[in-house]
Parts: sequence; C-alpha cells; structure tokens
Amino acid sequence: MKKTLAILFLWLCLNAVADPGWSGTWLGHLTVNGQSIRILFNLVPASEGWKGTMDSPDQLAGSLPLSQVEVHGRDARLALAISDLHYVGTLAEDGSHASGTLTQNGKSVHVDLVRSDPLTAPTRPQDPRGPFPYEERPVVIPGPGGNQLAGTLTVPRDHRPAPAVLLIAGSGPHDRDETIFGHHPFWVLADRLSRDGWAVLRVDKRGCGHSTGDYQSATTHDFAADALAEYRFLLSQPDVDSHHVGLIGHSEGGMIAPLVASHDQTVSFVVLMAGPGVPLDQLMLKQQDALMRAENVPAALRQDRLARYRRWYDVIKASKSREAAHRALLKAYPIDQAEIEQVVTPWFYDFVRYDPAPALRDTQCPILALDGTLDLQVDADMNLKGIADTLTAAHHKNFKIEKLPGLNHLFQTATTGDVSEYGKLQETLSPVFLSKIETWMDSLR
Repeated sequence: MKKTLAILFLWLCLNAVADPGWSGTWLGHLTVNGQSIRILFNLVPASEGWKGTMDSPDQLAGSLPLSQVEVHGRDARLALAISDLHYVGTLAEDGSHASGTLTQNGKSVHVDLVRSDPLTAPTRPQDPRGPFPYEERPVVIPGPGGNQLAGTLTVPRDHRPAPAVLLIAGSGPHDRDETIFGHHPFWVLADRLSRDGWAVLRVDKRGCGHSTGDYQSATTHDFAADALAEYRFLLSQPDVDSHHVGLIGHSEGGMIAPLVASHDQTVSFVVLMAGPGVPLDQLMLKQQDALMRAENVPAALRQDRLARYRRWYDVIKASKSREAAHRALLKAYPIDQAEIEQVVTPWFYDFVRYDPAPALRDTQCPILALDGTLDLQVDADMNLKGIADTLTAAHHKNFKIEKLPGLNHLFQTATTGDVSEYGKLQETLSPVFLSKIETWMDSLR
C-alpha cells in the first residue's frame, strides 16, 4: 500500500557527514522520477564518536536515526540500516559544504550537501494537547524471536475495566504514532478513542523507534506475529475488558488485522482502514497506474512500465523461493538490476504474493471496512468490493463496508489524493472518518 512510497523513501534516505567541523544540519537534494527531493541530516558529537538523524520533508519520514556515523579526518561514512543506504562524503576546506556519493543496492549518485537550518516541524492542529482524561503508560512487550516491542497504552481513568483496541500501522518503518509527513495519525486516533472510554495500544514496529529487532528482513507475516503478541499483551492487562478487545489496521495493517483475527478467535472486532481486498499484485498494479497518472506520465510509458511490472510479479508468484525469483528476474532483465533488487526483498516478495481473501474468510468477528474515494494507493472501488465479495461468499454475519467521499489514503480531506498533497494538508484525520469509526465501535460495547 505504501510500498511505492517506500521505494521512493529508499532513494531519499542517506546523505550525511561527520567530522569535527560538521556538527549541525546539512541539506541535500535527490532527483526521484523527475522531482527534486530534499534530505536533511542532523549531526551532533556524542560521548563516543558521533550520532545523527535524517529528515525527508518531501517524502516519508523525519528523525530517522542513522545506524552508522564514522569520521576519519575530513571524510565521513554514514548508513541507514533499515534502507540499506550508504553515503561517503568529504567536507570542503572552508566547512561550508560537502561532496559525496549515495549508494543503494549497487546504484550510486553524486550528492552535495550544504549547511542549513534545522527542519521546523509543521503545525498539526489535531495533535493532542493535555490535560488528558486518561493515563499514558510506556510498555515493552515480549515479541517473537526475543524482540522487545515498545509502545504506549492509554487507559481511561473512569472506565475500569475498559474495552480496548490495538492499532496496527501500514507499510514502512513506522513508529507508534504512524508518523508521516509531520502527521501523527495513530496518536490523534488513540486520543479520540481514549477520551471516549477506550484503552488503546500503539506500538513501534520491530527495529523502529524504541523496539528491537530487524525491520529490513521482516515480512508482513512477521509483523502479523508481532501484532498477535501485542494483542495478547493487551488482553492480559488488568484494567482492560478482555471480552471487548479489537484491532484497527491501516493499509498493510488492514492485511495484518485479519491475519491476527483468523489465528485468535477471541478478537472482538476488526476495523480496516484502506485494507486490501484483492490479491496484492493486482492492488500494486492499480496503485502504480494511479500514481503515474497523477504525475502525468505519458500513456505509452505508463503502459510499458505496467506491463513490465506485471511480468515481474508473475515471475515472483510462480517462483518457489525468493532466491529463485531473484535469479530468474536478473536473467531475463539484467538491465533493470537496481529495480529488481527492490522487488525481491523479503518484504516485497512476501507482499506481492499475498491474497487477503483466506484471512478475511476466517475472520468471524464484526468487521468495518472504510476507504476514501481519493485513495490512490488502495483503490476504494476495487478493494471494498473485494472485501464485500469475500465476506458475502463466506456468509459473514456482521460486516459494514463504506466509501468516504473526498478522503485520501491517510483519511485526510483532500483535493487530489496525490502523495505530494499529504504533507501540505493541515488535517491529520478527517472528522467524518473519526466519527464513523467511533460510532461503529461504540455500537459494539
């Protein structure tokens, strides 16, 4: 769902520096699909060596911790492990700029950096402000493979025990607030629901924020295993009503929520925010077509790219292993090696082969599926129909499907629905969406 964003995100992530003269913020530009993308690196000396973060105001994230910041004289080497990106640069004699090379999956591009002011966080009017009528608790949840999953549990003070819900983020290296473009949608949603009497758990993905584990090698099924552990943790809390605990999943989280519910029949309800309803290779082709149309890609070029992606996805779905798919694609399309490396990552190989129908059929609890008419990433007509058809064929007794006019993939009130619009909008979550989800959940109490 956000994988097209994630592919763009792979390009913008690494461009930094570090040397005794390099403390501060550095600005660079990348060209992605003909568009200039800003990247900023914030570097500070630490007790041992250096540390730093990256911001990408035009794309997907901010304050991403660099996994490596090494300095040798005027030379610097940085890495962002979750995106397998590396930057090697040299500081100019006067300390005003740096020149270097950004490398990802064997493909390199020259990038210059200049000194800059730190990024100013945009104002988001819906960000919650206290005092809060609920308790906020930091939690650490034992996850699969010994991972420690860090999150926040909000519990109303006047509802004990409280009905509860777990929030499950979409694709990408999300923190517990599903932070994107300066927005914090899961924080806004948790605040709204906890003010209404719900206990809400939101968690940093493995390898992101304060959670441990390897994000880069994880698949959707790995994230589902994490979500199952988080759900069972929520069930065990003494001030949570274990008979009324549900799941809300956004985008890829809308794949994961039915996976969890199909494995644990105690789940009380599931809310799908822009969840998929068709096989993911079909969803991806529709997404890529919509995004290219929004960027005014010429029809002939658009059709050529879609035909190529279709052939790639067919190879991936027919292959018995990720390694076999990798070999077959490189043999057939050696000129496209850099792009092929991105479609045979563990996550994407698992993702593009996934069909949501079996998990939806096995989900017995009430289901609410919502999507916006301006969603360019998870087409509302295609996917809501797919969900409805699957649940109807399975003789599901309690589900509701609703298309919300004028909302985009992030459930903001939008004009075009294009990705470039997400960060420009001040609204984090549409009041219409918030009312729909709150009213339906309250009807189940």
